Amino acid sequence: GVSCERLAGLFDGVVLSPDSLPSRQSIVFPFDPMVQAELSDYLRDGHDISVYGSVVPVKNMADKAMLHELVSEDAYYPSWYVPEFSRWCRGSVLPGYTVFTEADLDKAILLLRRQGYGGVIIKDPSADGGKGQFVVEAGSALSAEVDLGDLRMTGRVVEPMLSATGMRSY
Repeated sequence: GVSCERLAGLFDGVVLSPDSLPSRQSIVFPFDPMVQAELSDYLRDGHDISVYGSVVPVKNMADKAMLHELVSEDAYYPSWYVPEFSRWCRGSVLPGYTVFTEADLDKAILLLRRQGYGGVIIKDPSADGGKGQFVVEAGSALSAEVDLGDLRMTGRVVEPMLSATGMRSY
């Protein structure tokens, strides 16, 4: 958009499409975090770039799953998830849990209800704009319509519903 054009103008540069490779020294402003392998591809191909944004080892490390703790110390999690990071974030994010199994999903819902929250929201951690969210109302069971995707690898975030009309987060 306009801000990208203005920023490029400050550096006597141009805005390229996401699939274009720069032909000269470039500053890359990724809208989404870059995975290290993507950056390595740029550099291996001889491109002289600087990245202004985040670079992560694997894509999952850049989504909501990293921000919430597990339901217990012995809960299953994939190798990319870093429990210490989620503990460090605890005071900066909404209450909630990241789960990687259906048993832990049930446990997360129960724990939030015991903490006084009625309804909960189950989120696809990589979705945004209100997509991939399912509400489980107080007193109701998990619906079959909840898409658990590749739960063991990508996880789901379980947070309390904070208003009577529901909540969307981005």
